[in-house]
Amino acid sequence: MGNSKRGLVDIEIGGELHQVRFTLGAMRELEEHFKVKSLAAVFANAREWGTTDYLFVVAAGLKRGSMPDATPEKIEDLVTIAELAPVVDTLTKALRASATGSTVKPEASKDIRPTSGAPAPQMPSA
Repeated sequence: MGNSKRGLVDIEIGGELHQVRFTLGAMRELEEHFKVKSLAAVFANAREWGTTDYLFVVAAGLKRGSMPDATPEKIEDLVTIAELAPVVDTLTKALRASATGSTVKPEASKDIRPTSGAPAPQMPSA
């Protein structure tokens, strides 16, 4: 489960529950990648990113979250086109949580499997 005080936000990647976090190191990486001094406009135009951009942002967030060895190459086949919009929305929320400490949790899916060390998502009782 994410820890909003640390900027950790739950995200479903490849059918597994992970956490993303945007630290200053992640922000620096993204500013260098996008060749900008501020990421606000970059995230506002996320629907215009290329595939490489999406992979880079996801990897930067996962690397500071629950997958320290994340790289664009390691995650490129974990996210499908259909999952892209929810992933981008969660990344935007994670960026906000890193800055404000707000709590953000994705809707639980019956197919989500938690990563090692992460608790299983709570499913509503029937």
